[in-house]
Amino acid sequence: DTSYYIAQYNMPLNVDEFEKSKFAFKIIPNPNNGEFNLRFLEGSLPEMIQISDVLGRKIFVDDSPGILVKIHDVGQGIYIVNAVYKDRIESQKLIIQN
Repeated sequence: DTSYYIAQYNMPLNVDEFEKSKFAFKIIPNPNNGEFNLRFLEGSLPEMIQISDVLGRKIFVDDSPGILVKIHDVGQGIYIVNAVYKDRIESQKLIIQN
């Protein structure tokens, strides 16, 4: 017996969509070289930040999220940044270019 799950991500695909989005946080700059800032909307500081590769493997976890993130030990590619709140998880695409 095989079960399948469908995940839906509502992530902006270009800069205009990103600026107009209603996400609780932004990744600046994106794309970047593994060093970037997270900008949170007022009153929306998450309990945890998790960064995973596209296969779902966690490469970074911070349970006291700050503004500056440095992850230089990963290759270039697309990653998912999850901001974990008490009542939800918000996800955004991160692009790392070396």
